Amino acid sequence: MDLNTAFTGRSSTAFSGLRRAQEVLWALELEVLVFGDVGMEPLASGLAFGRFAPVQVAFWGHPITTGLPSIDFFVSSPLFEPMFSEGHMPGFASTKGAAMPRARFSEQIVLMDGPNTAFAKPPAPRASDVEAARSAVIDAANSTDNGPLLACPGGGALVYACLQNPTKLHPDFDAVLVRILAADPCAVVALLRNKKQPLSHRRLVTRLHRAMLKEESARSSEGINATKTALSERLIMVDTLPDSRSYQGLVCSSDVFLDPFPFGGGVTALEALGCPDGRFGRRRPWVVTAPQLQTVHHLAAGMLRHADGQGYVTRRSPHTSSETAQDDGACVRRHAHGSIVCDADAFVAEAVLHAHERGNRQQNGQAAESGCAEDEAAGDDGTDLLWGSKEAVDGWKRLLITAARGATGTLQPGRTTIPRLKA
Repeated sequence: MDLNTAFTGRSSTAFSGLRRAQEVLWALELEVLVFGDVGMEPLASGLAFGRFAPVQVAFWGHPITTGLPSIDFFVSSPLFEPMFSEGHMPGFASTKGAAMPRARFSEQIVLMDGPNTAFAKPPAPRASDVEAARSAVIDAANSTDNGPLLACPGGGALVYACLQNPTKLHPDFDAVLVRILAADPCAVVALLRNKKQPLSHRRLVTRLHRAMLKEESARSSEGINATKTALSERLIMVDTLPDSRSYQGLVCSSDVFLDPFPFGGGVTALEALGCPDGRFGRRRPWVVTAPQLQTVHHLAAGMLRHADGQGYVTRRSPHTSSETAQDDGACVRRHAHGSIVCDADAFVAEAVLHAHERGNRQQNGQAAESGCAEDEAAGDDGTDLLWGSKEAVDGWKRLLITAARGATGTLQPGRTTIPRLKA
């Protein structure tokens, strides 16, 4: 709960200054204080340096350790922590049962089973929002004289969305976006333009255009006709949308939802998984994530695991020659709603593969719509596990009561054990 909503009747202006917020917190004489967004929100980040309760807890609103001695515990889940993920990714040995490296956390980590959140499911977008968002992205790519997408089968452009704050997009991920555009001449990559962060946006665009020019130069030297496959014309920056339904329409209009690295998304992956599957004759966007390349909690991968009962199916990676993908050689695990991959090659291959699978279904017209309708009619597809979890609410209640009572041997500042609480 944030400060402005925690204290009913107080004007938000009362918390405009750090000193005033500190005084209010001291006066409350709290037993436990939870910080949900250290590193993301300036006021909370400043307050986190202080001690306002005997027990202070951080949560994955910013999915990395705070590094602060004033924060005692960090609440996470085995779903999100690589050292505790069941059947850790292929290509990386399983570490089930290993101790969490203290170097990763200055806090004592507390693991709650499940996703430990109770988000409300995003409102289903209107059909008009989905179509308007998709048309706007594709029309922008087709607006040049070259019309790079007109040659796609049935005019079937494929939308790859990475709707992150520009500050989260690392140069290491630039090459992935460019490689998707190069590998799929029907691809349109949609990114967000944040007008409140002009410097970050300008740096991102400059980097991407530099990477695309390099790729186009290489393709030209290999005799590939760059006029018909111009990469820069298919990278579309979308302005911030006016309301949540319009934004969700953009999310649900995509064919594939890209979870970046090394800083991955969390709530954005949930938004993609919240798209209705089968409405408007469209499938839910396929989520692609590479947790092994991420330096923060593996939120998207954990959500994919949880949505299908934390199980997985190992299949042959499209770019590997092995007939059977074993845990020590495979690089792709496909869940019900997305792919968890171990490297950039597999990331690109899975994104393109599933974009075209969805595009082919769309081109099949009534057959595709019929299949979608059947999927929707089948009821719970696993994603309902991600929303409004009573177990998560009960888990937080137990955790906070335990912390407030200072129960010995379970939650105490400075202990090095890793308590695990069932949600």
